[in-house]
Amino acid sequence: MTTLLRPPLRRRHPHAWVRNLRLGRGEELLETTDLPAEEIARRVGYGSAAVLREQFVRRRGVPPRSYRRAFTGTP
Repeated sequence: MTTLLRPPLRRRHPHAWVRNLRLGRGEELLETTDLPAEEIARRVGYGSAAVLREQFVRRRGVPPRSYRRAFTGTP
């Protein structure tokens, strides 16, 4: 196994590591594209926009739409 595939903190569960990678990529796509949530969910490995939203709210405290608005400046 290469170091690129190994979780950076050995105490972290691999599932949490993957989830954080997905959410980080989701944040990047929300900040830099106008892709719909369904497409972002697909690109980061979630089965639906609902799952992306659930994980986003649970881990980041805001839904993806609100997160995107913070970067686009729209009310």
